[in-house]
Order: sequence, then C-alpha cells, then structure tokens
Amino acid sequence: TPPVLYVIIVVYWYLVRSLVSSTPLMIFRSFNALLAFSVLLLIHFIHRRGRQNEGDRRGGDEQGNQEDRDGGILETLELWSFPLFWFYQWLLYNEIVSTFAICVMMAIYRTSSATRSIAMQFIQLTANVVASGSRQVNVIWTVMFLALELVRSFTSEPNQGLNSLTILRTIRNNILVIVFCFSFLAAVLFNGSIAIGDQSAHQPVPHLMQ
Repeated sequence: TPPVLYVIIVVYWYLVRSLVSSTPLMIFRSFNALLAFSVLLLIHFIHRRGRQNEGDRRGGDEQGNQEDRDGGILETLELWSFPLFWFYQWLLYNEIVSTFAICVMMAIYRTSSATRSIAMQFIQLTANVVASGSRQVNVIWTVMFLALELVRSFTSEPNQGLNSLTILRTIRNNILVIVFCFSFLAAVLFNGSIAIGDQSAHQPVPHLMQ
C-alpha cells in the first residue's frame, strides 16, 4: 500500500512531541485513540443526518424525533463497538486511518448542497486521497459516492431527470475527486497493477465475501 499512514504519523509525531514529552508507544496509542473518538463523532453525525432527512420526509412529531435521536445514539454505539475495529486499535495499521477517511467521505456526502464550496471540495479530495492511500481498494468507495451524487442530483428534481445540466452540476461539485479517479487509474496502468512493491506476492483475485 502507499505510505500515507506513515506520512500522517510522522506529522502527528512532530506535532505531539513538540507539545508533550512522551514515549513513542504512548504517542502512537494517542493517535489511534484520537481517530477512534473522531470515528465515533462521524458515525453519530452520519446517522443523525440520515434520521433528520427521513424525519423531514415523513413529517414526524416531537416524540418521534426524540425516539429517532435516542435510537441514533444507540446505533452509533453499536457500530462503534464493532470488535474488528477495536482489534486494529492496538496496532499502527492502515485500517484505522482508512475507516476515518471513509467516514469523512460519507459525512460530506450527507451534507452536500446544490453548490459545494472549493474548501469542501479540497476536504473531500483529501479524504479520498487518504482513503485510497491507506487501502487502494477504497477507490471503490470514491466511485460509489460519485454515483450516489449523480443519482441524488436527478432524483431531487424528478421532473428534469438525468439531463446535461444535472450531469454538469454533479461534475462541478466533484471535479477534484473526478480528477483524482483518473489520476488513480493512470497510476495503476503505469504501474501495471494496483499493488505496489512485490506484485508477485500481492496478486489481485476475486473475493466473493467482499
């Protein structure tokens, strides 16, 4: 995999080391703990936005909204306590950064508006680069979110359907990510494989469970 995790941890190392004196092990564990707490907040935000959108569509009352909020907290804790996620908390491993970046991507998708600012597009691009730089197969999430953006664009205006204006607006809001996708494809073609390094030991194969 690309060395994105190591670049991030080096930056974090120098920032924390300049503030507090601690052992490398504690600094690495604090990095994992910070990302784990951030994932908790992101999951809760994603669930809350989803439930808000659902409540707006059905026009629920105050009691129903309170039940949605309570249920959202329980579902957040349920997802956050997934055992495999905590298994990787004890390792300096790609999965932690990968999960965080994908949650950022989904949060941006949940908060999308008709016109996405340049700053938000750069945050979106950074999340996609970190996700695919942690695990190359995360580019599938990038393509999926682009497809969902397109679907949402023409379903929000059912009378217009899928026309050139809808497609152009979606491209404009995701232009940096689209450039990243083509750059990723070009890098794979140039490298001859999606794997980096010893390609003979990392042969891409179909994985039915995935």
